[in-house]
Parts: sequence; C-alpha cells; structure tokens
Amino acid sequence: MYAIWHVMQRHGLKYSDITNTPKSKFAVAQTVRFLDDSIGASQANCVDGSVIFASILTKLSIKCGLVLVPGHCFVCFDLDPDGDLDVSVPEKKRTVLGLETTLMGTNELKPLAELKKLSGKVRGKVAQQEGEASVATFANAMEVATQVFAEHRKAFDKDDSGYQVVPIAEARELGIMPIASGKKRGE
Repeated sequence: MYAIWHVMQRHGLKYSDITNTPKSKFAVAQTVRFLDDSIGASQANCVDGSVIFASILTKLSIKCGLVLVPGHCFVCFDLDPDGDLDVSVPEKKRTVLGLETTLMGTNELKPLAELKKLSGKVRGKVAQQEGEASVATFANAMEVATQVFAEHRKAFDKDDSGYQVVPIAEARELGIMPIASGKKRGE
C-alpha cells in the first residue's frame, strides 16, 4: 500500500475538492474523473483518489472497497484474503484497514525525473528525507481512516444507508466495470 501511495505522491497527485457533479434532489451521486484526467491534472477529490487506489489494489488481487460516510469517501482493504471487508468488527479483531486518500500530496515530493538529475549523494539524502515524510503522511492517512471506523462502527453495523462499504469485487459481479480512459487510443 505504501509503495502505491509513494508513487502517486511522486507523480504529484494532490487532494482537490473540485467536482463537476450536477446537483439532484433525487439521488446522491458524484462524477468520477478518469484516471488519466486525475493524473494529468495532478489532483483528485476523495472519490477520485479512492477509486484510483481501489483500481490498483483490484489489479493486484487485493480485496478492497470504497467506504462511504456522509459527504465523504475513502478506500479500504482487507488483510485477510478470505475476509469480507467488515468494518463493524471492533478494531482489535478487524482485518480491514482504511486509507484516507485526501491526505495524499500534503508533502511535496520531487518528481522522479527531477530527483534523478541530482548528484548521487544529494539524491540519496533528498530521497531519504522525502521518503520519511511520505511514510509519516501515509501512517497518518491510515490512522485517520481507522478513527472513522472506530467513531462510526455502530452506524456500519446497523446498515445505516449513509455508512457503507462497497466491495469492488461485488460491484464487478453486478456488472459495474472500470472505464479504461477518457482519451481515444493514440492521443
């Protein structure tokens, strides 16, 4: 998980609260940007960032889901390959961890191309310092998600419609499939 986090930060991906979703009094919905749009703009809102991570984790065969709480979304993943993404289990017994993707980009990391231009000694020192900062931010993102699970465990347990975990594997079984890109091939 950390390796994915670090690479996304190296690509400059940062949180942005911008959405272009039309308002509706009948449904709660949000437009999700294409992966290449988020990467190209170096920004992702809570849903965009969570979907990016869920897509990567699914490709790596890691059981994951989108955690929906009122007005917010983050990604979760199960350490138990046979687990069921149950976040209502008390923390000491839970195998599901969350990751608050809105904290991505809170520390500025040099892009890899820029890092490679530095001399060996300087590059090593900068990479180490930035790596330590990235690890700290990642740990904080895990802790924030863990706090949300702890604070709202009963709401998840009661099947409150405002508090849901959408398992990606189950969504795929229902026919909800990823869209590859917003660009035509060759562009």
